[in-house]
Amino acid sequence: MKLSVLSYNVEHFALYHGPGIDYDAFAETIRSFGSDLIGLNEVRGAGESAGYDPQAAILGEKLGFHAYFGKAQDMNGKKDPYGNAFLSRFPIVKAETILIPYPEDAMSPYPEVRSILHVTVAPDGKPLTILATHLGVTAREQEVGIGILLPLLGGGRTILMGDFNLTPASPLLKPVLEKMRDSAEVLPGPLLSFPSDKPEVKIDYLFTSPDLRALSADIPDVETSDHRPYLAEIEI
Repeated sequence: MKLSVLSYNVEHFALYHGPGIDYDAFAETIRSFGSDLIGLNEVRGAGESAGYDPQAAILGEKLGFHAYFGKAQDMNGKKDPYGNAFLSRFPIVKAETILIPYPEDAMSPYPEVRSILHVTVAPDGKPLTILATHLGVTAREQEVGIGILLPLLGGGRTILMGDFNLTPASPLLKPVLEKMRDSAEVLPGPLLSFPSDKPEVKIDYLFTSPDLRALSADIPDVETSDHRPYLAEIEI
């Protein structure tokens, strides 16, 4: 069975070149890819401040997809949820949010609790594990995040995706690559993902366990968000 998988940092659905949040524009962009499984970074939940809506549910309804939002933390000193989300053409069998605590010695300009979504779907009747994450921007945050992520890897039928804030040369990716296959192997060239208008780095990823296979991959020239989307066709 072949599945179209999308990893996308959507920056709370704010248009990169526009006036603000535009759910219809993002729904149109995502729909154009024909994806079956979608991991989203920088997503808001229903909160106290303006613009904090149940964003995963809104996009899920527009696309006709099942949706799961995993809060990493509240923002603005209020009950304003923020984290990652997962959308699926197939029913979500099980979902949980695994927190990545902010290490106090990280000295990050953006001190945040991060998270890993751990989701199970069964598109072919058998469990398929999806892990979606967004790591911090400092080496210490990334080290802690990878340490929490690694024990979740090593099993079969697993897709890992997200904004790692790491370039492919980072040694922190080495233990991940010892357990997973990088779909970048089938990218049509050294494509970059951020920023979307003039990309300078590749920090977004789609990995598979060795029993799965990426048939194709792409980072299309799309500027709806500040990141370009990362797509892969995966055979399970």
